[in-house]
Amino acid sequence: MNPLSNLLSAKVVAWSLAAVVTGGAAAVGTVELTSAQPSSSPTASVSSGATGSTAGVGAATGKSSSGDVKDVSTSKLCTTLATKVESQVSGAQGTVNTTAPGAESATGLDKALASPQLSSVLSSPEFSSLTSTVNNAAAVPDYCALLLNLPQIPVPADLLQIPGNVLASALDQLPAATLATVLNQLPGSELAQAFSEMTPSTAASLLNTLSNTQAGQVLSKMGATGLNKVVSEVPAVTITPIISSMPANELDSTFAQLANSNAATVLSNLGATEASTALSELTPATFQQVVSSMPSQLATNLVPKLSPAEAQKVLGALSPATAGEVLSKLPASQVGSLLAGLPASQAGSILSQLQPSTLSTVLGQVQPGTLGTILNKLPASDASKILGELPQGQASALLNKLPKPDLSGLQSHLPSGVKLP
Repeated sequence: MNPLSNLLSAKVVAWSLAAVVTGGAAAVGTVELTSAQPSSSPTASVSSGATGSTAGVGAATGKSSSGDVKDVSTSKLCTTLATKVESQVSGAQGTVNTTAPGAESATGLDKALASPQLSSVLSSPEFSSLTSTVNNAAAVPDYCALLLNLPQIPVPADLLQIPGNVLASALDQLPAATLATVLNQLPGSELAQAFSEMTPSTAASLLNTLSNTQAGQVLSKMGATGLNKVVSEVPAVTITPIISSMPANELDSTFAQLANSNAATVLSNLGATEASTALSELTPATFQQVVSSMPSQLATNLVPKLSPAEAQKVLGALSPATAGEVLSKLPASQVGSLLAGLPASQAGSILSQLQPSTLSTVLGQVQPGTLGTILNKLPASDASKILGELPQGQASALLNKLPKPDLSGLQSHLPSGVKLP
């Protein structure tokens, strides 16, 4: 089993990522977890190829940002804290701490941060900023261990007490290659929980750190609940390029798990080519699931940007009432070609269920030659019903515009009261 799956909670998972962050640009950083007994707390070991080396004061580095100065300053304060603890322990043992400032070993700092003597040293006002940063004195040793890139986390159980916002600033500095590797090792449920603890802006920042392909892999393994939360909360500017970069199987799996409103929103945010491509790559079952319950406003936004073939597929999958509402709002240049391209039964079903006023609007937008072709291909019962539903006088007015060859085909199924010119 992947050792990451043994983490106590999603927050520990998240902090395991933060531990990799403190490895700076070293993309080979790993997180190792061991547990002596099932009931004991796991020991987290963070390695980035520097185990046993001197802990650098500026270990917590990554992308250049306004937070870098603060990180270095805090790291120095953590080093000072550990050094004073070492001195106090040495004094209690009757020995002298001869380690020069800045030359402390990782092992020595680690032992100092895990020492019971730390609490008395930490109570000094000199270290109040450390306590206020993590909101809890008990969390300071683990926080300092992460900042100093130490090989061991002193008190794994206290990791849960470190605030998520502290983690957020660390995650933003994680190298993309390392972040993608670690995230994709996590079980989907733990990955979803980790993202659920982040604000939308933090989740967006994290996803933006990855390539679109890497981010797509992360989204596709979260499961329906986690995926829908991220897609509904993270800005479209982040989600849209990720979705459009997914391979067909990943895309289909993602849309199959999205709620109808989220799926429709994602599609409407895609560009014309990307939306048509995405729909064409969905399996029939997923396509029907995504489109059949699509809200009319989102469908109205989506259909005009699609290729004719995909637009006709969408209209055919919508409920007749929704399809009719969409047709009534489309540009006149599109209405006729879409209706003409639909199978006769679908076109008849859509038109025959429209309210008279909407039907009048839709048919009034179609060029006479195209309208004649549409009416002649409909089942006789649908054609008769459609012409009979039009407001008084409009059916005759429409028929007056049709080419004569089309009129002869309609002769046999005109409703009473409608006369050919």
